[in-house]
Amino acid sequence: MEFRKFSLQSLLEQSSNQQLVLPNFQRDYVWKHDQQQMLLASFLTNLPIGTFLILDGGKDDFVSKELCYNRRAKPTERCLFLLDGQQRLSTIKNIFYDLFGSEDWENNFDSLHYHLRKRWYMDLTEDAIRDAIGYSNLQFKMLRDNNELTPILNTKEPSDIVDGLKFFTIFKTTNKEKFYHPAFSLGEEASEYDNKIEVAMQFAAQKFIPLYDLMSEDKIVIKNCLKILANKRLESLKNIVNSDESNGYEISQTYLGHLDSTIKQKYKNNNIQSINLVWETLRDNWIESFISYFKDLFASDLMIPYVKSNELPRATAVFEYMNKGGTPLDTFDIMVAKYADVREEETLYDKLENSILSTLDIPGQLSNGKKDVKYSPSCFGLQKNDSIIKPIKEQFLNFLSIITKISKDGIDSVDVSHIKKDKILNLRKEEIENSLEQALKALTRSLAFLQFRCGIPNYNGLSYNLMLLPIGIALSHDEHWEDAYTLNKIEFWYWSSLFSGRFREKQNQRAINDLKELVRWISGGTETELPKRINNVFAESNYSDLNTFLYKTEDKTVPSAIHNGVLQYILSLEPNDFVEDERKLRAWEVAMNGEILNDHHIIPLGSVTTLGESTKVLRSSKNNILNSPLNRTLISQKANSAINSLSLERYLPLLNSAIEYSHCLGHSTFEKIPNNTRDEQETFLKNRFTQIKMQLQNELNSLKS
Repeated sequence: MEFRKFSLQSLLEQSSNQQLVLPNFQRDYVWKHDQQQMLLASFLTNLPIGTFLILDGGKDDFVSKELCYNRRAKPTERCLFLLDGQQRLSTIKNIFYDLFGSEDWENNFDSLHYHLRKRWYMDLTEDAIRDAIGYSNLQFKMLRDNNELTPILNTKEPSDIVDGLKFFTIFKTTNKEKFYHPAFSLGEEASEYDNKIEVAMQFAAQKFIPLYDLMSEDKIVIKNCLKILANKRLESLKNIVNSDESNGYEISQTYLGHLDSTIKQKYKNNNIQSINLVWETLRDNWIESFISYFKDLFASDLMIPYVKSNELPRATAVFEYMNKGGTPLDTFDIMVAKYADVREEETLYDKLENSILSTLDIPGQLSNGKKDVKYSPSCFGLQKNDSIIKPIKEQFLNFLSIITKISKDGIDSVDVSHIKKDKILNLRKEEIENSLEQALKALTRSLAFLQFRCGIPNYNGLSYNLMLLPIGIALSHDEHWEDAYTLNKIEFWYWSSLFSGRFREKQNQRAINDLKELVRWISGGTETELPKRINNVFAESNYSDLNTFLYKTEDKTVPSAIHNGVLQYILSLEPNDFVEDERKLRAWEVAMNGEILNDHHIIPLGSVTTLGESTKVLRSSKNNILNSPLNRTLISQKANSAINSLSLERYLPLLNSAIEYSHCLGHSTFEKIPNNTRDEQETFLKNRFTQIKMQLQNELNSLKS
């Protein structure tokens, strides 16, 4: 084995020429948009994006496939096989190399992995993006303490910019009139150049920068988009200078002094031609710096492990080592070290672990009237291989940082920066000590709330980690922990936020905003928009509306947050178990007893299989509406075993009215599926959607009153 230099650009170009291919034993592309988004943020901030492993061989050494596609490759006689790094390299290629850019885009679409059917862009309406590329002053670089000019992006962390990196999903048959769609055209008489200029203008009008055009040969779209954006900002800066008669000369120095030290004198002399040239230089430099920054990123050398085909066993060992390598220090490890005291045996980790393993007295207001409930957060699945899982450590640090800020400057002073690495690492030991007890209460009580009020048996079922923050901050105060009014307001916030799509994007900012607004609502201090969220419950298009549940959107998927949320909401109602109708199912009891609930198909898949068709195939089918969460509910393993092999006609009589209504079914619902046809199944799902929505809205109205 040896290490060889490759630039990222050379790897991607070789993949386009099929000199670099994937061996067929590689798994398919599986990264979802949030993983792609985070890799893009790391790449843009010039952080390492991980290692690769390449095997040098011949085209017949392995059956191969193309990077990004699910089609067979036609590799060159001698070729390189990418053994490790497929997800990352495919992501980067798809973002910056327009895979929809040819007239043959429809064939590419069919072969392109589902999660890659996107066109990515930077959103300049986000403050963090404007700041990161110096758009406000048209200065892409900043002067560091060592008097060196550095791209501002190099001073940012991925979390600073990730919310401003977005994408348009490309569909083959719809949205063809949209400017971002590969089929977009001004008409038959329009040239390709005309179409690209129009696309650039449309992107600029939205204040979006199309990343997919960055590595194209002509770069017509992105260059013209940047030029339009820069010209618009240039005029704004000129107006700022010209409109200030008393101080305009000084302001011109701020914007242009780094280019021309005599700019103030030029303004005093009203040397319009020279002034305009300096402004144009500012604009051109910003555009050139933007393009050059990415050129340099792709040109930078990577040292990549490189093995020959006769060294495949060696390559396998390298691959295994690379994926089992040591764990780097994370923020929590550094905080543990910062808190350490030679006089104390108990570390910050120990305190967190002891809190997780401790027993809480659950107030009756939280446990639906049950008294003397003893509960340990440890049942929530917070440890793996005897170590606390990373999301819990991260949220604990977030609580420490937020509580410290609130204690110093009040809740209105909290912003997104307080859940970022820099602020957390700046916490002093005495600040950690002062906030520690309240932070541990915030964490453990928020976890208890999710199990007792929100029907979540295991932490893996929490779709949005940051939803812990508003809950925990509110419950970290003892007077709120046993107050039914407070608990009800929090539960209203949770369900209305989850099912209205509040947290489907910009989770950092929205968690902080909601944290402040929820505390204000509970205290009754100011007007709030929170109660109005009830109007958007189960109404968000392509997320939580009826068409989404019926797989009538083009991508035919129900977001996992909504799928899990529906099952958890039903469980929060403490439904009767199927068959064992005297038993109430409660998330916290299930967790405390170490049980696992089964995700049960109400209309069994076995009842609609055809000859030669298996339920396994139906279970994975995106087109089968019986996989909708409207046809699912959580039941015990014992109940599932009892009815698993029964047909619909045989197991329905086993369900009494208590079971049916507690799962938002209702006996009349089943009467509408005598023949179990597709139309009857859809009617069944629509009826259950109506019942769940009505149940939730009635409960929300009660909770907020």
